[in-house]
Amino acid sequence: MKIFSTFIVIIFAFLTSNAQMVSNTDTLFGNEWIDFNNQYFKISIAEDGIYHITSRQLSDSGEDINNIKGTNFKLIAYGQEVPIYTSTDDIFGENDYIEFYGEKNKVQLDSFLFRNKDYILNPEYSLFTDTSSYFLTWNNSGQNKRLAKLDNDLSGNLPPVEEYYFHDEKLVINSDFNKPLRDSKNHVYRSNFDIGEGFASPLQQINNFTIKTSDVYNAGVKPSLTIRLTTNAGNHNIDVLVNGKVLETSVEYGFICKNYEIPLSFDDLTSEMNISVQGKDNSDIYDRNAVSVIDVKYSRSFNFNDKPFFKFKIEPENFSKYIEINHFDLEGNNFVIYDLNNNSRLVPEIDRDKKVLKFILPPSNKTRDLFVVNLDKSVLSPTKIESIKFENFLQYKDRNYIIVTDKDAFIDDNGTNWVTEY
Repeated sequence: MKIFSTFIVIIFAFLTSNAQMVSNTDTLFGNEWIDFNNQYFKISIAEDGIYHITSRQLSDSGEDINNIKGTNFKLIAYGQEVPIYTSTDDIFGENDYIEFYGEKNKVQLDSFLFRNKDYILNPEYSLFTDTSSYFLTWNNSGQNKRLAKLDNDLSGNLPPVEEYYFHDEKLVINSDFNKPLRDSKNHVYRSNFDIGEGFASPLQQINNFTIKTSDVYNAGVKPSLTIRLTTNAGNHNIDVLVNGKVLETSVEYGFICKNYEIPLSFDDLTSEMNISVQGKDNSDIYDRNAVSVIDVKYSRSFNFNDKPFFKFKIEPENFSKYIEINHFDLEGNNFVIYDLNNNSRLVPEIDRDKKVLKFILPPSNKTRDLFVVNLDKSVLSPTKIESIKFENFLQYKDRNYIIVTDKDAFIDDNGTNWVTEY
């Protein structure tokens, strides 16, 4: 038998599929969102932030968009429609663009590989790639999702200026890959995605970290510390120390993957917090841990350290909130604030004398994840845009099997076409 290196995948139409995803009560294949009559752009992004897709970029990617209106565009990510902003509702001109908040890939798809989603060690870092794929199409439905415009009316009597917001200072550790060793003598790992699998710190007895906090508002909400970690087999007596002081002691056994929620005092919030996770079980010299995420939550004043973008949270209230942001990068003239939970967008007022951004938020029953950006300094562009047409394999459902291959698989160095030979 001739052996060749090119890989050919044979999909049998009537085999029971094991590639389904269960989301809530739905069992999905992942392509339910595709309209096979539509053309799509595949848009690759690898970091969180505000993105612009320009008319020129779309034209350069191989599609004629001269007759497409801004209202026609529709954006999808992970099977869900993403609200967008377009520079015009009319026919797209050469200077028009689509704007949206995009996120890099974390574990949005990885989670379906685990029997239990709590087994995922690092929810902030994918096992495979940082790159997310967004898909842009167009239609005449008139129902495509858009970011709601918030009016920033600062006339009249304003509420008292907010003094602080709730800040997340997060450290994501991805230096080492961890997979539980089930049999150390024979060096055996399970073939499935196991508890505590993912990227984290080294698996060792003591892991030390430094995390910075700044502009602490001492009259705000009490701070807290969250540490996500996993362990090896055996007995565990885990101490968590902050600035040399033991704040948590936990006795565990075997492989675990969990969050430790630890209350802090304001005195713990030093400019550089030293955090140590230590395995202290005297009966087991191999009491080891690997830490994936450290998150310090605390009240922080609105000093954004001259950065051109910043993400922050505002707690829900049944009244309007007036906010002034200090020390933001004000070089330029184009600033925008996204309310990611309420799918809205507003343009803040700039007070260049005081060097602040000013805006007012209406009441909300949701926590607001806000993202403020200087569009002249920090708007992002996709790493890749390509025109694609999806193939609907259901049209071949009367066939016994389908061969999915590549042009490089057809003919080998000796001129033999192994696909037709098969």
